Amino acid sequence: MKHELDQKLCKAFPRVFRNRHGSPMETAFAFGFECGDGWYDLLYKAASAIEREIINIKKEDPMVPDDELPCASQVKEKFGTLRFYMSFSNEAIDDIVTKAEEESEVTCEECGKFGELRPGGWYVTLCDACQAERLKPVAPLMQHED
Repeated sequence: MKHELDQKLCKAFPRVFRNRHGSPMETAFAFGFECGDGWYDLLYKAASAIEREIINIKKEDPMVPDDELPCASQVKEKFGTLRFYMSFSNEAIDDIVTKAEEESEVTCEECGKFGELRPGGWYVTLCDACQAERLKPVAPLMQHED
């Protein structure tokens, strides 16, 4: 994901993405959002709902230390769909994550339009246009004459 979009998500949802800039020894999320820009909107929607849930957890028990509240531990593409891992969660957060992961199955990872899971060495969810771009032949490398 582009740096600018990464930063927007982290700024908008500081509780959900508080581990985003942690040490790689402590969190896989130190490597950032490991997915395409096309999933930005669905991540934004999911993170917004998770942020509200975290705020509710804190309201119900103000004594819970911030570092014991749920947060994202990794966000990535795997087998063509979104994986949104949390440090821990509850049923409401699990439902939000499941919905986002299901939406990624029909959302182009590159542009965000309607897409479908495409095989081809590496599974990806792409729209028809992005799939056509993916399938364009690569120009051959120039060969040196010796």
